[in-house]
Parts: sequence; C-alpha cells; structure tokens
Amino acid sequence: MPGTEEREGLVRLGSFRITHDMVLLAIMVMSAFVIRLEFIPPNSVLNGDGIYYTILGEKFISGDFAGGISAYWSPLYSVLTGIAEVIGANREFAGKIVSLIAGAFVIVPSFLLARDFYGRRAATIGSLLLIFDPSLIRASGWVMTESLYTLVFVGFILTGWKAVENDSNKLFFVTGLLIGISYLIKPEAVAYAILVPLVYLGLSILRGRINLRKICTCSVTSLVGFLIFFLPYFVFVHAKTGIWTISQKVTVNLPAADFDGELLKILSGERKTMKDKVWGDDYGTVTGQQPARVSAEPRSSDSPGLLSGLAVLAKKAGSQLVWQIRRYLPATLPIPLLLVAIAGFFSKVWTRERFFRDAYLASFVLATLAGYAISAVELRYLFPLIPIAAAWIGVGVVDLSEWAISSFRAIRNGKDRFRPIYFQISLTVLLIASFTPLYAAYMKADTIDNVPYEEKEAGLWLKDHSDTPNPTVMSANITVAFYAHAEHLYLPDETLQTIVAYAKERNTNYLVISQRRIKDISSDLNGLDTVAELKEVYRDQRYPDHQIAIYKVTY
Repeated sequence: MPGTEEREGLVRLGSFRITHDMVLLAIMVMSAFVIRLEFIPPNSVLNGDGIYYTILGEKFISGDFAGGISAYWSPLYSVLTGIAEVIGANREFAGKIVSLIAGAFVIVPSFLLARDFYGRRAATIGSLLLIFDPSLIRASGWVMTESLYTLVFVGFILTGWKAVENDSNKLFFVTGLLIGISYLIKPEAVAYAILVPLVYLGLSILRGRINLRKICTCSVTSLVGFLIFFLPYFVFVHAKTGIWTISQKVTVNLPAADFDGELLKILSGERKTMKDKVWGDDYGTVTGQQPARVSAEPRSSDSPGLLSGLAVLAKKAGSQLVWQIRRYLPATLPIPLLLVAIAGFFSKVWTRERFFRDAYLASFVLATLAGYAISAVELRYLFPLIPIAAAWIGVGVVDLSEWAISSFRAIRNGKDRFRPIYFQISLTVLLIASFTPLYAAYMKADTIDNVPYEEKEAGLWLKDHSDTPNPTVMSANITVAFYAHAEHLYLPDETLQTIVAYAKERNTNYLVISQRRIKDISSDLNGLDTVAELKEVYRDQRYPDHQIAIYKVTY
C-alpha cells in the first residue's frame, strides 16, 4: 500500500504508527467482545441492582437530574446506562451494553500493566486467560457495576505505577482522576485515594529515594485529581440525606450498622420502609439523622463502648477475610491457575525491581480483601482482582516454561530442541480448560431456582392487563414493578392487617406475593384470599416452589 511501511514490528500510516501490540490488543478486545456477547442469556431477568441502575439512568437522561442521582446507587453506571438507552439500546439491554463494552476493554489496561511489569509474553498469556475467564464473561452480561469498575480499577493501578516510577505529578493527577471516577462507580474506591500516596511513600523508603517535598507534592496532586469527582457527589449525598457520608451504600453495608430485620419495618413518622427510603431513594423530608436503626426503643445506658465496638468489628472482619480466602478465592481462581501463579513467584530468584513491582500489586490485593472484610463480602466484589492474578499467572507460565525447557535440555545433554513457546501454548490451553467447572456452575445458575423468571412474566402480564396507567405495585422485590412499568413500594414486614392498611394509605394498586421472596419477611400472610380489600387477578402455579400471585387493592 502506498505510504505504508513496516519496520521492526510496526506499521506506519502517514504520521500514525500501528505497533504489533496495537494489532494484538485490537484482536483480543474484539474476541473478548464477541465471546461475552455470545454468553449473554437470551431470556435473562434484571436483578434488583440492575433495575435501579436502569430506572435512575432513565430519570437522569429525561432531565430529572436530582431524581436520577441516588445517594445509595453510585451514579456513573446509571448515567451511562441511560445514555445507552437513548442511543438505541432497549430498556433491558442498555446496562448490558455498558458492561459488555467495559468487559471487553478491560483487556487493554490489563495487557499494558502485565507488559510493563513482566514482559510482552506474560501479558499476552494473561490477557488470553482474561478473554476466557468465566467470572469476567459473566459480569460482562450483568446490569451491574463490576465490569466498568474493573476497567477503571486496573487503569488507575497502571497509571499509579507509572506515576510512582517517574515521580510524575501529571500521572499522579491522572491517577487521582481515575480513582475519583471509580468512586462514582463503587464508593469503597475512596480508600485507594489514601492507599496510592501510602504505597508511594513506602516504595520510596524501600528504594532509599526519600524526597519528602516530592512525595508531598505528588500526593497532594493525586488528592486534587480525586476531589474533582469526589466532592460534587459527596456534597450531593449530604444534601439529599442530611448526613455526611461517602455513600448510603457504605453506611448500610458496614457490619456496625446492624440493619438485620429492620429494613422492611415501617419507619415511625415517615410511613415508609427503610428499603423504600434507601434503595428507592425516597427521603422526603430530611431528618438529619443517620438511618442506623428504626426501632423506637431507647438505647441502654450500658451499650458497648468504642473499644468493644472495634473488637466486634475486628472479629467480623477476621471471619469475613477467612471466608474470602476459603470460599471465594477458589471460586474466582481455579486451583491449577493458583498453583501456576504461586510457581511464578518462586521459580526464579527475585530481583530488586521484581520485589517492588509485586509489592505494589500486592498492596492493592490486600487492601481490597481487608476493605471488604470490614464491610460486606460477595464473590463479585473480588472480580477486579482477576487481572492482577492473570498477570501473575502469565509470568508463572513463562517462568515455568523456561525452567521446564532448561531441565529437559540438562537431562538430555542439550539435545532437546523443544522451544519454550510450545510449552507456554500447551500450558495456557490447559489453564483455560480448567475454567470448565466454573462455566458449568454459571450455566446452572440460570435456572428457575436462581432467576425470577416468574416475576418477570407476572410483570409483563400486569403491564398488559392493568386497568390503571403507571400503577403502584407493592412487593418484596422490585422485579414485577419494573417489568410492569409501575411505581414500586416494598412489602413491609408487618402483620397482614397492617400491610393492607399501609397499602391503602400509600394508594397502592396491586399487591404481589412471590413465594420466592416470602423468606425476606417474617409476617404470616395466610388469609390473603379472605381479605375483602384484596382481589386476586393473577396466579402462576407452574413452578411449585416459585408460585406468584397478584392482588388488586380495592377502595
């Protein structure tokens, strides 16, 4: 082609240069996109988180900016979901396309990070594992924040390392910006704004390059970048809730909050449940009090002090940390991959630079595990750590191949001409094959026992048969209301008489009783059919363990 030349592994198109790594990344990103797209279930049901993100995105894009930003649900993902819906995605797929694109592009910063740390071959192997990783594939089809957060998370780890290596104020500022963006996706990311300067200080001390003025300048620069995105939302949350907190999600998920059994009680004086207030962002008149308890009983004067509270928190954190390691680590990292990663650490003598690099990555892994141990633990919260693990596995494959080939040659007196690349390809294929049990487990997770298909069908039926436009639906979960295009109120955990009176007080049109959700409330709902104010209009008994009924509230 005229004007095109290829030299030392790069193609020049005029003044623009296309390197082999760019081509490789493009191929891997497209492959990841196609694989993730194919794995999206055709008849999926949005979970509660995804429904709220979708509704908030619709409100924001429609011009209801205050209503489209929640104090509980972090805003960036919902805004992007709304934009995707405006561009042309349907209501149910808008959030998925955001996750899908982010999930495919996670390959880019992951490759660059592994390449800078361990070389091109380790980066390629690690990226191939990410393409086929079932956890990341699964997350790319969710209407949840995991894929987008993982993309930004790996991004600020990459820029943070470059900032540390070059003592660059500019890169520290960019890192702060990315951490601020990640805070708008998951509020717990605020901790990394503190971690990055601490890691910079620690590595500077270990390297004997202590320049306090430079350390302070870079740390402040990073903090300024972070505050650009942090402060507006932080102030917004206070304006909406009347309390100073980085997010209501953090407030609710802290073990010390002790919300068990109270989220579905009707709040005294507010006539709503805590879930309506926090999940549904229905604050009404701001009271200025933190929603820690809804019980009107006075606190005992001999309530635990600060030290006792910290002891309880430490105990819970310790048990949750053990849970993460014993239960969640094998679920995200199959044993063969874990063994290869460990082998990569010990197959060669560590150099000084290798130690600093691994210590840098390990600081983010340990901080993440510890942070979730003191708040809430779910398997998906650990997905952002998978690219770091993939980098370690990639270098493990490379180091093991060199050890294996050297050993074979020594045994055969140098006669073995088996090249390391063949060993690396074979081991990578075997590692990808080790994902098979996880693929099987995820496919089983799409059964009726785990996915509320009956609630989606009930919602679609109500959408077509409701005699009230935009009705109000009271149920233990928002699924039916979402698919019915209705307003939602949570079914309170109260007596049947109180529930009916509350439904009428809130002008509820339909009451939904889902067998799947009965465990969420302790109330005895027997006798619904005998209540004069309730008329059954729909019942689905096709699934014996997941029956659902809709009652019309009469006035």
